[in-house]
Amino acid sequence: MSADKTEAGAKAADIANLVADGGLVLDERVQARLDAYVLLLRRWNQVFNLVGASSPKMLFERHVRDCLAVLACLPEEGASLLDIGSGAGLPGMVVAIARPGLTVTLAEPRAKRQTFLRQAARHLALANVRVVGERLLPDDPAQHRRLGCFDYVTSRAFADLPSFLALALVYCRPGGRIIAMKGPAVESEIAAWRAQGIGLPATLRPYRLADGSRRCLVVVEKPS
Repeated sequence: MSADKTEAGAKAADIANLVADGGLVLDERVQARLDAYVLLLRRWNQVFNLVGASSPKMLFERHVRDCLAVLACLPEEGASLLDIGSGAGLPGMVVAIARPGLTVTLAEPRAKRQTFLRQAARHLALANVRVVGERLLPDDPAQHRRLGCFDYVTSRAFADLPSFLALALVYCRPGGRIIAMKGPAVESEIAAWRAQGIGLPATLRPYRLADGSRRCLVVVEKPS
């Protein structure tokens, strides 16, 4: 067995253990694709610095397992999701891997990240992924008509909550759900959003990463 295959097998075992430790249940095919995504992200990251973490284990713990928290807010299949400012595919690519029954659109304006997302979708044979290489705007009717509306809209490390919600509400269908992945300062962002006089209810779903870092999902339902 080659050294590359041995390393890949070890990384797959590590990811399977980390998933189990987090209380997640994913089938072997999903775990294998997450493993392949992490290894591909690591190779690209060494050249283009797509994300901060470097080792496969840290990439998984800080980024992939964090993004898996979104799954608790999503159905198994039959829905569309837009990930705004997807970057290296966080959380959109992770969702597409873990929920192959969803159609996932990754919106990313930066060229190198677009290239990575397209390469990753091909490498992982993700037929449910579409990459949109443009910056989404809240006041561009032509862009909105072209892209349409989505059942779910997500973001992670994209913008402050008021800015993200202003954009997400445009692309979320009535009755759909908006999910913002945030850190411990989320209360101040919610206060800033409320100060704008927007009365939509928000549900907070706090959680912690393996290192104890606090995170929070902000879930907003768009009225029907």
